[in-house]
Amino acid sequence: MFAKIFPILKLPQRFEAFDYRLPDDSHFEIGDVIVIPFRHRSILGIIDTIQETTNEKRTVEISNASPIFTISPNHLSYLKIIATNLGQSVSSILSIAFEGINSRVESELKATPKNLAPSFSVDTHTIDTVKSTLSTIREHRESSFAIDDETCAVLAHALCKTPEGQTLILVPRERDAQFFKRLLNPFNPVVLTGKTKSFERNSIIRLWKLGKHRMLIGTRQTVLIEPQNLSIVLIFQSACEDHKSLFRNPHINAIFAARTLAELHNARFIMTDALPPISTIVPTQLPKRSAVELSDSAPTIIDTTIRGENSAYPLLSQTLLEAIKMALHSQKKVLLCFNRKGVAKRMECKACGHVPFCGTCGNLPTVRLDDLLCGGCGTEMWKPALCPACGSPKIGPRSIGGARIVDDLKKAFPDVTIGHIEKGRIDSKADIIVATEYFWSSVIVPFQKYGFGLVAELLADVGFIPGDFRGVEKTARKIQRLQNLAQREHAKCIIQTVARDRLLSLLGTQHVFETEMLIRGQYTLPPFGVIITFENATLEELPENFRSFVTHRHGALTAKVDHATFSTWKEYFPNIPDHINIRIDR
Repeated sequence: MFAKIFPILKLPQRFEAFDYRLPDDSHFEIGDVIVIPFRHRSILGIIDTIQETTNEKRTVEISNASPIFTISPNHLSYLKIIATNLGQSVSSILSIAFEGINSRVESELKATPKNLAPSFSVDTHTIDTVKSTLSTIREHRESSFAIDDETCAVLAHALCKTPEGQTLILVPRERDAQFFKRLLNPFNPVVLTGKTKSFERNSIIRLWKLGKHRMLIGTRQTVLIEPQNLSIVLIFQSACEDHKSLFRNPHINAIFAARTLAELHNARFIMTDALPPISTIVPTQLPKRSAVELSDSAPTIIDTTIRGENSAYPLLSQTLLEAIKMALHSQKKVLLCFNRKGVAKRMECKACGHVPFCGTCGNLPTVRLDDLLCGGCGTEMWKPALCPACGSPKIGPRSIGGARIVDDLKKAFPDVTIGHIEKGRIDSKADIIVATEYFWSSVIVPFQKYGFGLVAELLADVGFIPGDFRGVEKTARKIQRLQNLAQREHAKCIIQTVARDRLLSLLGTQHVFETEMLIRGQYTLPPFGVIITFENATLEELPENFRSFVTHRHGALTAKVDHATFSTWKEYFPNIPDHINIRIDR
């Protein structure tokens, strides 16, 4: 007897499986994780098929050892689906799923009561929102909710009170996992992240499969391990890029994997964020979804191109300066958001402040050497020599950094402390704080009060990242997130922009969903299509039927295809040369 076995290693697709000879008295089954000889060493492998013959000229016999772990054939098929749809080898996906598995059977991990659940107060609006959300969850297997982090935490607590089976809570970062562990401590959750020790990881994987753990909180790897009776999959901050790893090998898209896992187990799939990712929404299911608005009050939008808003300091309008003074006078702190790393060059008129957008789909185009390229619809435009709005020749690339903002604030408010929050630097006790995205990912904590009297986005337009068709979605999410914080802090919310009309169209999550779905459907963008990027490749190296779809974008070969075309392409991925890196964005 012979077995086709996937080594649990990061291998190219061409070498993802090998045939091994089984001992005559063996009783192995599909899904068994066993020790196999591989290149003069012993590693773990998983049995995919068992057959009487093989076409291989040479095969190695494995030892007659008992399997150290077993997964069901259905879960093995699930892992193969994930690998195929990401253009990865099955063995590479297995290397993530079984990281920490070894021959030792560890003792069961006991929940420690030392991390008591934190005390927090919940307002009536949050309670009403959670009740409405629970009603929608009971009606639909799959749902998305535009709610803030605090409401999601209360929702998780409510869901755990009436468990139907096992609950998986997927979070983007390790610190989020620790927060949910403290919050849900009465339900004895276990945590699995990249910082989990090997012996703990081994026990968690084994006991989660046996159903001895009722609740698992973790990052990307958790969606690949097998549960026994999964009933709820809750995605926290579903739009966070940390749920994906598309630039490292092996690739993983935890949102796609979690949805597939929920479908396999007929579990309820719930996504939450200030604005859930549009690319994960199936178009035919959009009318059934519920987007619960957290606040009906709109933020104050300031058009910085209006002459009356000009001040001595760039990006500090007259209205914003007055609002800062009022907040400081009320003994409140001020949060000014400006993501320096996210600032990309854009065309802007120095005379009137006009910013050219794509006339076809409305995205901000990439400024290239000789022209403009829209990353959404692919339209190429001439770089204007004169401003289309006022005719001035003072139009060109514009940008500004966060350090300049801090210096200007020190000049405008010499009697108060100015802090800067960015990676490697946290001045959170200052009166005025200038913060990058690092504040939202690594500093802010749900339910904690910061004493803000004013929260503001200095230039929301930097979210229109050139070349990124998700720029509109990201900008709308940023506005909603800031508005959520303002409501929690009972603070004034100000959004500054150089494109007021474009920004006004992004207020209201349901409106953004509807308009973006129309545009993406027109140009075969996710969720209507799949974007495949071939890095380090020439056109001649790809299969011939690929070539008519492929275009050169950002130094790589890229194809935008519908799901039917993508399904026919998947069979060619294992035959693509190893030096070509395939990245699939869906």
